[in-house]
Amino acid sequence: MIDMITDQDVTKLEKIFVTKEELKTSIDRVINYIDYRLEPLEEFKLDFKEFKEQVLKSLNFLVGAYKRLDEERVVAFKQFDNHETRIELLESKSPKKPS
Repeated sequence: MIDMITDQDVTKLEKIFVTKEELKTSIDRVINYIDYRLEPLEEFKLDFKEFKEQVLKSLNFLVGAYKRLDEERVVAFKQFDNHETRIELLESKSPKKPS
């Protein structure tokens, strides 16, 4: 003959094992705790993203300024070289040599 579970057995089992409600409550508490702990990380991530965008904008500006300075340097060097060549040509044609 098969023995049936009594109410007393059920009460003992409830003390030993976790019920669905207790498990759900525990899982919800863990999830809430994890969300609470991760919230500062999310805020940091947003702040860091804004900081990164500002840094990249600044770097783009600096790269553009550097390119303009480099182009100006090339133009100035060409002008200097042109002036140097013209001065040498004029000096070679001049009857009076500089001392």
